[in-house]
Amino acid sequence: MRERVNAELKRQHYQPNFAARQLASSRSGVIGIIVPSLANQVFADVVRGVTDALSTALPISVVSTDYDRDAEQRSVDSFENQGAAGIIWVKNHEIDLPASVPVLTIMDSESDVGFDHITAANTAVTHLKRKGANHIAVLTAGNDPRAGVRSAAARECGATIFSTDQTSDVETGRLLANKALSAGHDGLFCNNDDIALGALFECIAQGISVPAQVQICGFNNLSFSSATEPSLTTIAVPRYEIGQIAGEALLKPRERVMLAPKLVVRGSTRP
Repeated sequence: MRERVNAELKRQHYQPNFAARQLASSRSGVIGIIVPSLANQVFADVVRGVTDALSTALPISVVSTDYDRDAEQRSVDSFENQGAAGIIWVKNHEIDLPASVPVLTIMDSESDVGFDHITAANTAVTHLKRKGANHIAVLTAGNDPRAGVRSAAARECGATIFSTDQTSDVETGRLLANKALSAGHDGLFCNNDDIALGALFECIAQGISVPAQVQICGFNNLSFSSATEPSLTTIAVPRYEIGQIAGEALLKPRERVMLAPKLVVRGSTRP
């Protein structure tokens, strides 16, 4: 009988009526996704992973908080008031969490689904050192707490931090690289690939050979990092997989998952 019913549902292209479910259960069934930014490819890929995992199982609502604590609290409260089935949250601040709605944190070293940012930073700095960089700088911008963790880890490995609260983008990368190059640094670990691209542009503008004179390592492995000249060595972050696993975990709870970032060696560091 089940097989006959499922076959008929498939033939009729049946889709669940979530509005009816909400009226019957007093819950919306919505999965809330809270991210710091939708303009950032990193978080867009995370959201794509969640939506692919959930498919048509549950409706999804995405909120961007621009790294603001109050916006995070409002978003969580709003999803709780809607009777959300669950929340997937890229945590940036300590806030009050609901007791009635399951909340999965992602992307951090200590989150439910994430990766080790300290190991990622150590991997980048160690690679630059092994390839002959003697004076390593960390270039970081914006207010992402995960970038702060990586910067602190790199400093423990002997790197010097060059930072700004300005937007983390290509132009900021050029400005930070200019300061690091002026101070004599020959290895640049950039806290994302946008900054790394700016650092590469600054080296080109100053006539500095990459990687012969200065070596650059980015972070995230964004799509353009393999298309530059030279192409960018970077740390690949499993952001799609993190979103996918988090989505699956809301449907079927599982133990905490830590994925491994991977060093992708390209032309901006020496062979």
